[in-house]
Amino acid sequence: QQLAHKVQLLVPLLLLLHLLSVGALQAEGPTPWNHRRSLHEDTSAQLGRGEQPEPEEWKDYMHQLNMVTVSNQRLANLLGPVLNYRFSMPEVQLRKGSTYVGSNSRLRRAVRDLITGQRPVKIGVVGGSITWGTGASQRGVTDWFSIFSRYMVQAFPKANVTLRNGCVPGTPSSYMIMCLELSVDPDVDIVFSEYVLNDGIDPKNQIHGSGQVKDVERLTRRVLALPGRPALVYMQCVSHGMATEPEVNDHRTFAQTMEDVYGSVAQYYDVPSLSLRTAAYRLAAFKRREGFRWANLMDKDGFHPGDGGHKVMADLAVWMVQQTAIDVFTRPFNKQDAELVSEPLPVPMYEGNTAPETPLCLFQDMMAPLVLESSGWDYVNEGTEEKPKKGYVTREAGELFNMELVRATSGACL
Repeated sequence: QQLAHKVQLLVPLLLLLHLLSVGALQAEGPTPWNHRRSLHEDTSAQLGRGEQPEPEEWKDYMHQLNMVTVSNQRLANLLGPVLNYRFSMPEVQLRKGSTYVGSNSRLRRAVRDLITGQRPVKIGVVGGSITWGTGASQRGVTDWFSIFSRYMVQAFPKANVTLRNGCVPGTPSSYMIMCLELSVDPDVDIVFSEYVLNDGIDPKNQIHGSGQVKDVERLTRRVLALPGRPALVYMQCVSHGMATEPEVNDHRTFAQTMEDVYGSVAQYYDVPSLSLRTAAYRLAAFKRREGFRWANLMDKDGFHPGDGGHKVMADLAVWMVQQTAIDVFTRPFNKQDAELVSEPLPVPMYEGNTAPETPLCLFQDMMAPLVLESSGWDYVNEGTEEKPKKGYVTREAGELFNMELVRATSGACL
């Protein structure tokens, strides 16, 4: 047993060699819905370092981590730049906010590849206006996915990392079921999904059979079945009215959210789940600690995170990656992980709730070539140049609009 243990721990020594090289981010051309940018030009402040002295609790955490050795090498040295990040949220709150981890096999595979640099790794995100960047003071800089993206490039210098923001503001999870291919690459390795706010509350307060939960299950099945068999991670935000004081008329309690019901989907499909609500609630609502109150975390509208909330969301994502990296060094990716990654999806949690096999999504400018005839309809942008909402509009009943769909499908999104 001792010999087997020593052999197993030789693997991290090989991985150390790969952490000493320099990698690059593959930048791709932008689309109307994907915010992509070069992430090499980073500052300490953008990664959350340098604003304040590091809290004692994090100094203690790093001290204890530095005491752990793998094959006579300090684990902290093996991790290297993976640990180079300044958290705003206390460690215990990040643990609370990691509401489901599960086997984590798909993410363990991706993090292993990030450490070794043995192949390119693609990371994507789908969701609504929060992860698109609304509420952040500088979209592309202080929103959570941009902070996380800069961290990933610096944390894994050996890896060739591509990060893509495929969020579409104002859309629920049912939209992404049909339009997934417009927002993520088919060979993506890690996908974050953020829909609790936009999906809203079930109007019938259903726990079993909720339409929103069925939509989340169908989207989950679509992502997990992509050719790259990616790791899916739920990033759950607070619902409308939750991040307000109790005396506010539309205030909602901790339980008034679809997040917990979505948790059954996470457990059934073994999808890790991160929660801004659970990470922040103790400090924001109970203790009302300055710097962590809802007013410190949320934008003035009360439901989009501000810079403080976006930073907490980035903290949760970085914490998950760091913990997975520690896990990979101390317990390398193994046969059981490989079996879990490769096995087929289980039958739907809700009977017959399969994802469409041939979805058709016609979005914005993609619709125009299919219009055969129209009268009294105008193609307009009801949004902004940065956040477009393009489509055909008429203000008179009975106006003609004739459109040809190019193929028969099990469903369509227009």
